Amino acid sequence: MTGAAELGARGKRTRERLVVSGFSLSIKNGVASVSLDDILRYSEVKKGAFYYYFDTKEQFIQACFEECYLKPVSDAFAEFEKNEANSTADILRFFTTFTSKVREKMDARLGVHAVELEDVFSNIAYMSRQDNFMAGHFLEFHEKQRAFVEGCLVRMRDRGEVAEGVDCAEMASMMCCCREGALTMSARGMDMDFEAVMAGFMRHFDQLLAGPR
Repeated sequence: MTGAAELGARGKRTRERLVVSGFSLSIKNGVASVSLDDILRYSEVKKGAFYYYFDTKEQFIQACFEECYLKPVSDAFAEFEKNEANSTADILRFFTTFTSKVREKMDARLGVHAVELEDVFSNIAYMSRQDNFMAGHFLEFHEKQRAFVEGCLVRMRDRGEVAEGVDCAEMASMMCCCREGALTMSARGMDMDFEAVMAGFMRHFDQLLAGPR
């Protein structure tokens, strides 16, 4: 490896350490209260190196969430998109296993700096109230999730498994809102079995999809 290549590789390792450890500390301490000095101490990166890669702490925090949370979310969702959902059982499987898929990919990305996904959610809630960055990503993913579920319902309707008059788009929106509500309550420590709650919701939706009898 040439001197320039070695320098480039070292720089990538420095940036990686900064992003991974900085994301972990920001989640554990809270985005609202973590300071740049805290991040530099924890990551063992000098201030000059930080400003080589990032102009501001805010830009750094965005990069951390994009690389350590949003990319795992995108990668996990892509795995489900490869295999089209074709039944409400497939939708339920997506609803109940997606979060664990994201957690697996986040843990692989963060290694020893792994964090609790519930803590990530609470920081995302804070960030969504402060600026449009995370709120925009949340709405974008909600729409992708809704479209995924709607596609399944449309295929079921084409096979005659959904009653005439059922609005697949509206039903998909309700399903996704139920999942997000249950997930939020679970993340906030409520004493509930998320999978059992979602299974109950899906039994209700099965009845709605079948139409009046």
